[in-house]
Amino acid sequence: MRKIFILLFILGLISCKKEKLEISEKGENVNDPYKDLYGNWVGDFVASVHDTTDDFVYVNKINIVIKKIEKNIVSGRSIVAGSSRPLSGEFKKIANGYEFILREPGNSKYDGEFKFSIENKA
Repeated sequence: MRKIFILLFILGLISCKKEKLEISEKGENVNDPYKDLYGNWVGDFVASVHDTTDDFVYVNKINIVIKKIEKNIVSGRSIVAGSSRPLSGEFKKIANGYEFILREPGNSKYDGEFKFSIENKA
C-alpha cells in the first residue's frame, strides 16, 4: 500500500505543469509582462500638505523603485531627501500606460501615499 501511495504522489508531482520560467543572464523573468516597469523612476515631489511656519524645502526629487509586480499588486521603495521607505499598493492599466497608488507603511510621521502614472511614449 505504501508503494502505491508513493507512486501516486510522484505521478501527481510529475503531472503538475507550471509555466516555464525563462530567466535572462541578469536574473530577470523574460516572460514577465511588466518587466519594462521595474527599476527606478524619478520625478518631482511636491508636498500637498506642509507646515508653512517651518524653514523646509517643499519641492524635491523623488525616486520610486518598482521591484515586483504580481497581478495588480506592486512593491518597491520610495527615496525622497535621503529617506528610503518601503512601498506597496496597486496599479491598473489605463489607455496610454499605467496608474499607480502606492503607500508607505505608516509607522513614520513622514509616511505618505503616492499617486502617479507611467505613460507609453510609443
